[in-house]
Amino acid sequence: MFDIIVCGAGHAGLEASYVASKFDLRIALITMNYDTIAQISCNPSIGGISKGIVVKDLDALGGLMPQISDKAAIQFKKLNTKKGPAMQAIRHQIDKYYYSKLATEFISRIPNITIIQDEITNILLDKNEIKGIETKRGMQYICKSLIITSGTFLNGKIFIGKYSSDNGRLGEFASKDLSGSLKDMGIRLKRFKTGTPARVKKSSINFEKLEKQYGSEKPLFFSIKSYINNEKNLPQLPCYLVHTNEKTKKIIIEHKNDIALYSGMISGIGPRYCPSFEDKVFKFADKEKHQIFIEPEGIDAETMYLNGISTSLAEKYQKDLLQTIEGFENIEIIKPAYAVEYDIIDPVQLKHTLELKNIHNLFFAGQINGTSGYEEAAGQGFVAGLNSALSVMNIEQVTIKREESYIGVMIDDIITKSVDEPYRLFTARAEARLELRNDNAYERLSKFNKNYPLLDKDTKRIIEEQISLKRKILLSKDSTVLFNEKKTTIDKIIKQNVLNFEDFEKLYIHENLFSDFAESIFLEIKYEGYIEHEKQIVERIKNRKNFNIPEDFDFTAIKTLSIETKQRILKYKPKTFYELLNIPGIKPTDLISIEISLRKISRIN
Repeated sequence: MFDIIVCGAGHAGLEASYVASKFDLRIALITMNYDTIAQISCNPSIGGISKGIVVKDLDALGGLMPQISDKAAIQFKKLNTKKGPAMQAIRHQIDKYYYSKLATEFISRIPNITIIQDEITNILLDKNEIKGIETKRGMQYICKSLIITSGTFLNGKIFIGKYSSDNGRLGEFASKDLSGSLKDMGIRLKRFKTGTPARVKKSSINFEKLEKQYGSEKPLFFSIKSYINNEKNLPQLPCYLVHTNEKTKKIIIEHKNDIALYSGMISGIGPRYCPSFEDKVFKFADKEKHQIFIEPEGIDAETMYLNGISTSLAEKYQKDLLQTIEGFENIEIIKPAYAVEYDIIDPVQLKHTLELKNIHNLFFAGQINGTSGYEEAAGQGFVAGLNSALSVMNIEQVTIKREESYIGVMIDDIITKSVDEPYRLFTARAEARLELRNDNAYERLSKFNKNYPLLDKDTKRIIEEQISLKRKILLSKDSTVLFNEKKTTIDKIIKQNVLNFEDFEKLYIHENLFSDFAESIFLEIKYEGYIEHEKQIVERIKNRKNFNIPEDFDFTAIKTLSIETKQRILKYKPKTFYELLNIPGIKPTDLISIEISLRKISRIN
């Protein structure tokens, strides 16, 4: 008998197992293939806009992903450095093979986690309580709590042109019986679609014709442990940039009937923000070219990942497609691009804790909840694992709030508004995005470490010391200092924009303070007024819930609204601000723009 069974050993399953194991419970991690634990199924990178902040938040919560990513990183990069703090984030290009190897070794060594290679086919209930599971090989395992993290394997089917096969990934069997078990339990399912590009032979690319993309010269770690332990990073590699052209488009147009997505074979809804190349061609016909980022899959790997050209085009035409691109004239495909359909549950059936509302101790995390991305999956895995452990021990479950983390933003979005397409995190989805940053993760989420055994004692002590030092320095921001031989205050020179962060850290941070915490001081001072203004706007929108929207109000005239937002509003036709708030996919930044426009009309009238 186990306390908790976790179904699936991807990024959600690993985080769920890891956090639950910290409570000295007996955990079973069931995977269809031990050799594909923590598989990097799509692009070989961790982090990015808002996603990188999720990884940082996971480190503040004692998660696994940040530690493994630091060790497997082959390029560090800080994105959007010329934009404001809300838009900045860390991204790692990783050695996907080393990442999977490290994660597998790490989770396999935890004594109270039992890894079982098998397939769950049926969920056992006692009324509305989890009792256990049955597997493909006829085994029965009893448990107190169950976490489903099946990724794209739940009734998965891949498509390459007119070819289709029951797989969650190319060459890997789908989990078909579990879908039936969930339906029998009365759980509503939806059908989503995603895709992945071809993996090509490195030596077949003419890199001299491509634009090199370098990363940071110094390591940008996600985990504070990497700084504490002076982690040695792997050799760093560049990525490359190239563009498609009219010839590339022509191949897609000429072979439209040989594309699964456009031949009627696929019914699942695909991701708006990561469209297939055929969608780019047909939906953005006026665009002459599209970017492709060529990313190494490992230090010694002969495979390269082509980010930006996923397709379900017939395999016999995929080489022709790629050879139209400069530098790809002699390209060799190792693994073809394909689309994959899979089942998800409608996430409105879940609580904020990721427990199913009508079945006690049944939790769901990751792509099965309609999200996309390794980072989103890992964040949900943590929440499901923590709450599953607390529930088993009869301790009140916890919710991560929207204002505390992008993890909270994501979960609140999907369980209150559902999903009509694969959900992806963006900074625009958060109301308090100026407060959800890389640099303040440890302080924002410190309450969880006080209440639960998420961090080891040494790491917890160091973080507490860093927070204390930061607060001490902030208290002295109005004290007199010398700058350019003149008396002033740190508060003034930062707000007057005459001092950048690098100089601030060099001149005024003399304590043993990590760079993240020093940056947090700088940003809190510099953006103090903006943060306060953001809070006022959020409060104003909350108070607008009962405000009626005029029938003749023209949403399309608001220039700051995206095409997606305008389409959603025209579909739902909200009559009140409350109805507007509840439209799936409407972002807080959209609400701010609409609220400002409505206030202008009110003043005119």
